[in-house]
Amino acid sequence: MPGTLTPFAVTSSTGEDIGIKVDSGGNCVSLEAIAPSTIADTENRPENLICGLIDTEIKVDTPGGVCFDNGLTLVKADTESLFL
Repeated sequence: MPGTLTPFAVTSSTGEDIGIKVDSGGNCVSLEAIAPSTIADTENRPENLICGLIDTEIKVDTPGGVCFDNGLTLVKADTESLFL
């Protein structure tokens, strides 16, 4: 998937392909995969991060504007999964 559905795609720390597609109102300027093991603070960390962590920066077209985007993954989520 990297580069095919969106110019902003990476392989996550768990080996899954992740992408960001901005539908309107801005542009993705940064997308980075982060291994959860590199973050020392484990308080309130979910038990299972099936795609690891993704750091995304999206710049809106106008100051104070609104942007609509979608996260793209090929990971099969179960009924307990939550994506933010």
